[in-house]
Amino acid sequence: MPAFKNRRLFIAYSPSFKRQTGFGEPFPSSALSARHPQDTPTFPSVVINRETIKDCKGEFILDEQVTSRLQRLQISFFPDAETAAGWIAYALGTDGANLQTPQNTKLRLTSTATGGVFKLRFEYEGVSDTTIDLPYNVTAQELQTALEKLRPIKPGNVFVTGTNLSAGPLDIEFIGRFAGVDIDSGAVTINRTRLIGGTISISVGQVGKSNDHVFEPDFTTDQPPLFSLGIGFEGDNRTLLIQDCVVNSITLTGQVRGRIKMDVDLVMNGKVGELTSYTPPNCVNYRPIKTSDTRILTPTFPPPYALSSILREFRFTYSNNILTNDDPFPFDDIYPVRLERGDRTMELTLSAYGSPSDELYRRAEQEETIELGLSIGEP
Repeated sequence: MPAFKNRRLFIAYSPSFKRQTGFGEPFPSSALSARHPQDTPTFPSVVINRETIKDCKGEFILDEQVTSRLQRLQISFFPDAETAAGWIAYALGTDGANLQTPQNTKLRLTSTATGGVFKLRFEYEGVSDTTIDLPYNVTAQELQTALEKLRPIKPGNVFVTGTNLSAGPLDIEFIGRFAGVDIDSGAVTINRTRLIGGTISISVGQVGKSNDHVFEPDFTTDQPPLFSLGIGFEGDNRTLLIQDCVVNSITLTGQVRGRIKMDVDLVMNGKVGELTSYTPPNCVNYRPIKTSDTRILTPTFPPPYALSSILREFRFTYSNNILTNDDPFPFDDIYPVRLERGDRTMELTLSAYGSPSDELYRRAEQEETIELGLSIGEP
């Protein structure tokens, strides 16, 4: 008796989230160049919709007509930022817009002091800390070490260049978890009371810019983007090409100290081909997004408008409610003609833990209506 081998299902996709040019225009095999991360994929299941016609009493079936035959694929996985952004773009029906070239915030310290000491206080997302006494001619390395000891910063998140403060300015660049974050000069305050012969000032040398992606639903058409997938099993030399796929829904969930999970529900028209001379892509490791990378956006609050430490859990669901019971083409291989959207629905729920001194707590206690959102991924 031959040994049974448990073969793992793989899904090949376009890492640039390419689109088909139209129905019946599948991707070439070269576009399916990456293996999709997955936790619990399901092989496409066949769904057949029938229209039952009964007699005038509603008792006996006179006719049962097949109105559509389609396939569904559900993928659950822990995404990185780029993969999550791509599926959101597929779902909403628009390309993601990369708004700006990323750059880190740089703050510049300048001094006219001739003696004494000073302190720097840094506040970020409601957490603040103050350095030890720093000499008026502090060196770049001494300043960096002092800043890295602050609770909101920690090692690896700041880089100071220059020689010493009496010889010229020192530039503080925010890196690591602060990469691309716009940190206003007001986040750093200076205690100058013990300086001699002059003062120390701070200015913004460069404004931080992230590479956030922005997506807007396309309300000009009921046709969501079409794309293709390759599906097969490891060790099997046959890879299926499934064309005319659309996203029915996406769900993102996160809990404190955990990874963010993404569930994608796909609907396909059931037309399956086979990729010839195709080598499945290799598995590539990546860094999943963690819930700690997620922020509650509160644009109605004072700066910095985002809170991370109080977020406990969240769930975001967007659904196109694809119409799957469309009229069929008049031949045996019946499948929905358009795979159009129904009434789109969106839901966001979140919970946050805090204290009565928090701004969010006070406004909730007063039953105010405030605008909230989520920023998912590293800043």
